[in-house]
Amino acid sequence: MQRFRIAAVGVAMAAATTGLIGGSARAAAPYVLLHSFSSTEGDRPYTGLTNYYNGVNNVLFGVTSADGANSCGSIFKQVVGGAYATVHSFTSAEGSDSSGTLVAASDGTLYGTCEFGGNVIGGYTYGTIFKMAQSGFTVTRLFAFSNDINGELPEAGLVFGDDGNLYGTTLSASNGAFYKITTGGTLTPLSNFWGLGISNTIVPLTRKNSSSFLGCGGYGGAYGYGTVYSTTTAGVGTVLHSFNNTDGATPFGRLLQTANGTILGTTAQGGAYGDGVIFKISSAGVFQVIYNFQGSDGSSPDGGLILGTDGYFYGTTRAGGANGYGTIYRTDVNGNLDTIHSFTGTDGSGPWGELVQVGSLLYGTTVEGGANNAGTIFSIDPANAISTMAISPTSVHGGTSATCTVTVRDPAPYAGTVVNLTNSNPTVATIPTFVKVINGNTSASFTITTNTVASTQNVTVTGTLNTSTASKTLTVNP
Repeated sequence: MQRFRIAAVGVAMAAATTGLIGGSARAAAPYVLLHSFSSTEGDRPYTGLTNYYNGVNNVLFGVTSADGANSCGSIFKQVVGGAYATVHSFTSAEGSDSSGTLVAASDGTLYGTCEFGGNVIGGYTYGTIFKMAQSGFTVTRLFAFSNDINGELPEAGLVFGDDGNLYGTTLSASNGAFYKITTGGTLTPLSNFWGLGISNTIVPLTRKNSSSFLGCGGYGGAYGYGTVYSTTTAGVGTVLHSFNNTDGATPFGRLLQTANGTILGTTAQGGAYGDGVIFKISSAGVFQVIYNFQGSDGSSPDGGLILGTDGYFYGTTRAGGANGYGTIYRTDVNGNLDTIHSFTGTDGSGPWGELVQVGSLLYGTTVEGGANNAGTIFSIDPANAISTMAISPTSVHGGTSATCTVTVRDPAPYAGTVVNLTNSNPTVATIPTFVKVINGNTSASFTITTNTVASTQNVTVTGTLNTSTASKTLTVNP
């Protein structure tokens, strides 16, 4: 499993000893360990989760790469706010070592790939494509690779095109590194990327527009350290960037394209400290490293980025952080990065897949760690919250002022944290409409200015941040 990727999860833990420069750590966001995998149900989930709303609940589906009832991995579900269940254990004929994130059709049918399994040819298997229905969670093998023109080892998952077909890549092929397959199982090889110097195409594709996709080659390119490429649905490929190690190496994460056409991605190695980078490519094609990881803030960001509802980008690193077991981080488009969680091993270790957001929470998996050291499912709330609010003094004479201090749970990110303010008695006191906690700080103060009064009056000041609120009352005397 994952035989073409670098280093096992435990490697690079020593990188966590380097100093933190450039990023900022914050108090731990509310993190919940939802499930610890065991070998009997399947373990080592290398992928992210796929959310499907079934009309009643949001249900997260994923795959494990190993073990389970038939020692070939499994498909599982985690109901948001509910229970975990293994819904299918792969057989070797259906596929094994699934390591691509599932993709859901509008009717809830899930499509995915297995790196191995399928037909036995000369003692070897070369991988499969499968689908699973929501009704009864029945799995059907759509296609088995045979190490021929169609390729082999489809480690990357699938993506839907605008034409309703599924597109994906195989790790190697004589003429089939890029392919399309109908939902009925008819596969067409489209391109051999070796002619462009692209290799190790284990990264899931990203839809660029109605007629093209974006992807990464983990190795190859002009310098041998990997590439970013685009390809049309007809298989015409273009290398957008070749990594040279100084600007990153071995890009293993799915790319993200923003609304203005900017491409963001990560590399697992290379950069200023050798621990990987976050990069962006403008719509005009200009490449820029926006962050260099250095161990203490994370190392080996194998998974790609997602855009959160708050406008920040979120991702994970496989190693490094405060404890050496990987991190969850947040960044803006300019690389102002905050570490929001460092894994401890007991709560998970080595996240590889992308995160997924449902409501205000982020969900993900780790390959190892947890109760059985077999991987975990977790959630984390990245939203900051008000911890306390204080007014000093709490009683004043009208015409004088008091100071109100708001303290938030987590250090503010680069853009700051805005707490909105309301005043219960604006005829007696004046306050600003908001107060901003500046980057790296956890508190901010503002002045409450009072008017003269004929009788004692109370002024209640309320702060609101995301879903949290806090209130304090100032007494104003004649």
